[in-house]
Amino acid sequence: MDLVDELMLEHARIARMLDHVEDVPDDERADAIRALVAELVAHESAEETVVYPALERCAAGGSSIAAERLAEQHEAEDMLADVEHALREGTVEDGLLSRLRAAVIDHARAEEATVFWLLRTNLSEADSRRLAARYDRVKARAPTHPHPWAPGGRLRSLVFAPAAARVDRWRDGHRADSDPASGPAHWDPPVDAVAVLKADHETLRLLADQFERQGEAAPRAVLERLAQEVARHGVAEIERLYPLVARMGPDAQNLVKKARLDHEEIALRITTLTSVPLGTHDFREEAATLVRELREHLAVEEGEIFPLLGSQTSAAELQTLGEKLQRARRRAPRSPHPHAPKSALGSRMADRLLHAAEVVERVAGRR
Repeated sequence: MDLVDELMLEHARIARMLDHVEDVPDDERADAIRALVAELVAHESAEETVVYPALERCAAGGSSIAAERLAEQHEAEDMLADVEHALREGTVEDGLLSRLRAAVIDHARAEEATVFWLLRTNLSEADSRRLAARYDRVKARAPTHPHPWAPGGRLRSLVFAPAAARVDRWRDGHRADSDPASGPAHWDPPVDAVAVLKADHETLRLLADQFERQGEAAPRAVLERLAQEVARHGVAEIERLYPLVARMGPDAQNLVKKARLDHEEIALRITTLTSVPLGTHDFREEAATLVRELREHLAVEEGEIFPLLGSQTSAAELQTLGEKLQRARRRAPRSPHPHAPKSALGSRMADRLLHAAEVVERVAGRR
């Protein structure tokens, strides 16, 4: 997994935690808020240590963009400190949480539109994977409480954050020991099928935006990454989602039929684009059509298929489906194959063979 993939998953997780805070029963709300604060603080600390320095090094104009995003994070940290103070006072007003939610979502969208795009197009695959691993290590040792008064810059990330993290984790352990009912400031979201698919959609939209913004200089790296995500998402839906939805009635069958055709058309567009010279009129036309068709497909699924799935499937079934979708994604080919079988069973067999062939090809290429 590369750095941008890691950060997109983090954004999806945080979005689900924000939803959880709104939906959780009152007697569980304080712990949900503590978990959200801890997640946001650790995420921001790891970004400040790993992501923004990488952005400054790899892209022209990266320093100014990093400064803008860091300013947003520091404003959010002030709000997180207000949230923690309100928790100690015994109640957190909905208005404060609403302001925090808006700030977090706006910041995430700004990162996805600027920071992620620059990282995706300027970092090599090896560097991006190396930074993703470092991000995980830093986040695991990051502070879990806001410290808005702390110094900024390199001093904060290299000296203050490790010391603050040790104090914060001692505080968390002490709180759990003195009040076991409160539990640790941690929350693992359930593996819900709709959440898995929405996270896929966010990644696909980000890649489509990045691809569209490249204009005539669109690098093959972004197209290859988009192709890989389209392949993974398509395999998961065709093998696991669509057979389930098709059993929900004639209207659902028509939706699934249209969605399958969309996947085939999008796969054909990507296959065509890989053989069209960059910067040509044909490339620009095919690229624009691909982005438009992909966005339309995602909108239809979110507007019609996801609500149907949520209304006719139990929470336990959604969790089981979510796990199956994730397994299917892991075993998917790295590029779409528009002429592969489209039935659930045929797709599953073809995808396993294609995936195995790609693994053999990659291993042989390393020798």
